[in-house]
Amino acid sequence: MKKICLLLMMSLTVLTGCAESSALIRASSTTVRPDVFRELANNGGLIPPGFTDLRITATLKTHHPGIYSARDIHGTPDYKLLLNIDGQAVLLSGILQKENSGPRGIV
Repeated sequence: MKKICLLLMMSLTVLTGCAESSALIRASSTTVRPDVFRELANNGGLIPPGFTDLRITATLKTHHPGIYSARDIHGTPDYKLLLNIDGQAVLLSGILQKENSGPRGIV
């Protein structure tokens, strides 16, 4: 009986953690304030006084598409990075490229 109760409690803990993660992603993808930043075309012009230029570089490693399910967007151009700065959210897309480094050993 103790093992069954322990297994039930562990299952509920895992399921609750997954539900909290999806709720956090859903809340973070909602724009609360539209006045935090503006996306401008890269025209090489001068930045107006009181503004700054932000360049975001990210490296993401995902599995190949279709490994876990048929409708998986991992490893495809549809995969987006969610960026939320102080309540303003934007989905960023990038250029896919194959990983060019091998596994690293423990140093």
